[in-house]
Amino acid sequence: MRRLALWICLAASAAAGQSATDKLLQEAQKAPTLEKDLRVLTDEIGGRVPGTPAMERAVQWSVDAFKAAGADSVNTEKARIASSWAEGNTQVEVVSPAPFHVQAVSLTWTAPSVSPVQGRRVIDVGFGREQDFRKAGDLKGAIALVHSTVMKSWDDLFEEYFRQLPLIAAAKASKASAVAFISTRPHDLLYRHIGSFTESRRTIRFALFTGQEQGTLGSWAYVRDHRRELDNVVAMLTWDAGTGRTTGFSVGGRKDIVDPLTRLLAPIKQFDAGTLTTDATLGTDHVDFLLEGVPTLVANQEEANYLINYHASSDTCDKVDLPQLRKHIAIAAYVTYAIADSPERLGLRQNRAEIEALIREAHLDDQLKGLDMWSDWESGKRGRSK
Repeated sequence: MRRLALWICLAASAAAGQSATDKLLQEAQKAPTLEKDLRVLTDEIGGRVPGTPAMERAVQWSVDAFKAAGADSVNTEKARIASSWAEGNTQVEVVSPAPFHVQAVSLTWTAPSVSPVQGRRVIDVGFGREQDFRKAGDLKGAIALVHSTVMKSWDDLFEEYFRQLPLIAAAKASKASAVAFISTRPHDLLYRHIGSFTESRRTIRFALFTGQEQGTLGSWAYVRDHRRELDNVVAMLTWDAGTGRTTGFSVGGRKDIVDPLTRLLAPIKQFDAGTLTTDATLGTDHVDFLLEGVPTLVANQEEANYLINYHASSDTCDKVDLPQLRKHIAIAAYVTYAIADSPERLGLRQNRAEIEALIREAHLDDQLKGLDMWSDWESGKRGRSK
């Protein structure tokens, strides 16, 4: 698997009579290749599972695109995963009491059956809670059917993340042969969980990480490989929730950066994206930067049409809200440049003790355990060691 990291420094002067901020926002919202780039990535390259030819094509496209845009330096870096995966010929048929076909997809990174599985009982285990499995009785050799609610909020999404591991463990303990999840999407949708400005004081580095759905493997490998540089990393910013309106940023529990960031955001009040929250969540590529003590900013966004199309066959290019996406580009361009050009650092890198205190206060320990990352943090395999 390859991980793509790109560096770019913006340089040139603002137009006479126009502030650098206004010029930056104006140019950012033009984004002349935006629609073409989206079409290539979605309609021509398609799904980009790590380790597949499609991902290799996406990496090469990204390298070429950043070079064409005039990036100072473009590099790819490698990270290893145990195996790749692609959807096979998944078919499910109910044979009794009345025969009918079931639309289904397999969970990612699940092994194929050697031969068609036939004649298995399907037993309803409700929402897969401990009491549901007890009530279901004998599950040996059966398929456990798990109910789901329609996903409508970010809380619904994270609840799904955190309940999967214990649910599957309970199914294994009950000796069920398989687990079938009812889709959390309505309408039979199926899904898988899985420049022109003065040069800034600091380098701006763009990184396109792969392997996020497999445990943020790409960004974790990047942090390991660049650990000696992390004292000089001022902040890590990420957008990871579609094209819903950006309302502000989660600062990952770093209350010390709220005041300086509030001041930096003042010039873009017209975007109404200045609300800062001090919560800390996992689930995207900022995680290992946070565990290394680097200040992180995760864009808080409205759900819009993200959840209904999340990892679903309906997640196509026509769902993109282009006017809103152009605003995202403007906000991202300004905030990144403002942090890079600020005379003062946004915040210092935290040490291990400070990170541990943040984890406790933000209840990240529960999230790390829910995503099976806690032992890596405790052992020092993941995160800052001192």
